[in-house]
Amino acid sequence: MREFAARQLWLFLFFTGFLTLGVSAQTLNPTRFPTVERVLAEPGDDAEHGAMLKVLSDAAQQFGPAGQTLFGAYYNALNDIDFRLRGGDAATYNKFSERLRERLAADSFRASVYARFGLTGAAPSESDELDRALRASAPYWILALIVLFIASPLLVLLFDRRNLPAPAGIQGSLPPDLRTVRVLGRSYQVAASSGTVVDKESHIEERLHVSTSGGVATVIGDQVSVTPTQVHAHTQITRKDCLWVRDASGHEEAWNFTNAALQARAGHKLSALVRPASEGNAEFLLAYNHTTGQLESFNGLARAHQPRRLLAWLATSALGAALILLALRNVVDPSGTIVNLPALFQRGNWSGPLIPGAILAAVSVPLSAALLRGLRTRSFMARYTPAFRKHFEKSS
Repeated sequence: MREFAARQLWLFLFFTGFLTLGVSAQTLNPTRFPTVERVLAEPGDDAEHGAMLKVLSDAAQQFGPAGQTLFGAYYNALNDIDFRLRGGDAATYNKFSERLRERLAADSFRASVYARFGLTGAAPSESDELDRALRASAPYWILALIVLFIASPLLVLLFDRRNLPAPAGIQGSLPPDLRTVRVLGRSYQVAASSGTVVDKESHIEERLHVSTSGGVATVIGDQVSVTPTQVHAHTQITRKDCLWVRDASGHEEAWNFTNAALQARAGHKLSALVRPASEGNAEFLLAYNHTTGQLESFNGLARAHQPRRLLAWLATSALGAALILLALRNVVDPSGTIVNLPALFQRGNWSGPLIPGAILAAVSVPLSAALLRGLRTRSFMARYTPAFRKHFEKSS
C-alpha cells in the first residue's frame, strides 16, 4: 500500500474549478540527468536549449530533495538565457519566447528530450500529469457527484427520523387521529386553541438600510479617475398583528403574528393549530377564521419540518471521500495497479479525500435538507390541512 500511495498524484476538481490532493513521485535515479553544460552543447538555438532546460527542470522537480539541486541548476541556466536575450533586441527576445512556448506545448518535444538524454520513464511535469489525470478522471467525478446527490437526501432522511417533543401547557384538544402529525420520518404532536377576537392591535415597523459604493480613486499612468460615491437605501417593512383572543372559559391571551395573511377583527371566532416553540411559547402552524372561512399556514410549518444536518453532513463527507479514493484507485495510478479495498480504505488514505468530500457534503446536504423540508410541508398540506379544516368547520 505504501508503494501505491507513493505513486499517486492526489487531485480533485469540483464546483469552483479546482481541487488538489497531494504530489507524485517516481523511482528514476537522478544521477542519470545530464549536466547543464551537456545540454547547452547540444545542437540548436537558445529556444531549443531553453525548452530542454525547462523539461529537465520539471522532471527533476519530481524527486523531492534529491532533485532540487538539479532543478536549481537547470532553472538558473534557463534564467541566464532569458536575461541575456531580454537585455538585447526586443524582436529577438519575442521570437525566442514564442519558439520556447511552441516547443513546450508539444508533447512530442518532451518525449524527444527524455529519449535524447536516456531518461525514458522519467516523471512527466506536474502540469502534464495534472491535465492528464483531470481529463481521465472527469467521468469519475461526474459519477461521484451523481451518487452523492442521490445518496445525500437518503442520508438526511435516515439521520432525521425522530419525534419532536409534545406540546406542554397548550390548551385545547383534538381527535386522537389528529393529535400527532407524521410526515416523511418526522413526527410531532400538535394542539388546537379556539376563541373569539376581542381586540386587535397592529403596527408597522420600518427599517432603513443604507449602504454606499464607489468613491475609489484609480491611477493609470498620469491619469487619476475617481468613481462617484453612490448611496443605496432600502426600506424593510414589517407588519405585526396582536389579536387578543378570549376562549370559552373567559381566559384571554395574545396571538402574535408577523406579516401574516390571516385577516380578523373583533368578534371573529378563530381556531389555531400550534406546537411548542422556543422558550415554551406556542408556534402557529395553521389558523382558521370561522367567520370568514379563511385558512392560513405559517412559517412554523417550515421550522417544524426542518431536518437536522450535522450527522448527514458527516456521513456524506465520508461517502464522498470513499468515492474519491475509488476514483483515484482506477484513474490516477499510471501503472494500472489495482489495490484491494481493505488496503485502499486504511486510515492513512482518508486525510486528503475528506477535505473535498466535506466540501461536496456542504453543498449537497443543505440542498437535500431544503428538498426534504419542502416535501414534508407539501405532504402536510395535502394530507392534514383538509382534515384540520374539516375539524375546525365541524367545531363551529
